[in-house]
Amino acid sequence: MSKIVPSLSFGVTLTEEAVYDEYLDASVPVNETAHVILTEVDGEKGIGEIVDNLAKKFHVEEEVLSHDIGNLFKNLNQNYLLNWRYQTGNRVKDIVFQFLSQYKPGYHERFEMNETGFLSIFLKMLGVVIRKIVLFWSVFMVLAILSFLYTQSDFILQFAYYFTVVYFGLITGFALHETMHAYVHRRMEPQRSGFLAADWMSIRFVRPVIMPYPKKMIWVTLLGPLVPGMTGVLGLLLIPVVNTGNMVTYTLLSFFATYSLHLLYLLPFTGDGKSIMSQLAYVRLNKKAAAKQLHK
Repeated sequence: MSKIVPSLSFGVTLTEEAVYDEYLDASVPVNETAHVILTEVDGEKGIGEIVDNLAKKFHVEEEVLSHDIGNLFKNLNQNYLLNWRYQTGNRVKDIVFQFLSQYKPGYHERFEMNETGFLSIFLKMLGVVIRKIVLFWSVFMVLAILSFLYTQSDFILQFAYYFTVVYFGLITGFALHETMHAYVHRRMEPQRSGFLAADWMSIRFVRPVIMPYPKKMIWVTLLGPLVPGMTGVLGLLLIPVVNTGNMVTYTLLSFFATYSLHLLYLLPFTGDGKSIMSQLAYVRLNKKAAAKQLHK
């Protein structure tokens, strides 16, 4: 029999009046009913068991209670305060179900990020990224192999090869992008480590705001896309120097082109660029407010 087992995310604790996230130093208030529900969340009980236990306490119909508990757990999960795992009694099935659940719309999962060294952060980030998108590469390769067996076309082999090169560039470039966010933040604010947040379409490093030094947040945001982006540009510029043949040239071109695309994240209407613009506006507002105080 399979069941879904909820648990508070690592670094998240339940207090009398709130759910506290020590990794972000932030609290989400909860009422008395929500507090009682969350005391049942121990990482062992399935949702069905929790509903049964609380139905006896509240003397409420299980259908109504199940709906309320589902909404509470969904809201906490959307804010990365609650994770869940599948338990079937078969370890292989548990792993498969947990892996496939990440492609479900509405999926949210929080990964611990306690590493401090650049390499350890990068390897952790790379592992999470590969776990997320390896299925797409695997499906493509199966289709490519079947197509080649049917057509015996060398073009399919070449296409599969360059697809793999681009795939490798995408996962390592994205891992480097998020690693820079995490590593620079760790150097500037070692007390609050942040965490990795994954939904069904993306993975990102969630970091607490560095106060009272808002300019540091700009560097944290800027270096994420800038380092892989400039690595890609430099790689493209060096290709003529190491041009030893068409295959090598096209491989390097495909790989470094994926890295250089990270510079697009710095555009003012994209994620990091938009965040930098907001942070600069915040710094300007603070300066204006300070100037007004001096003139009083």
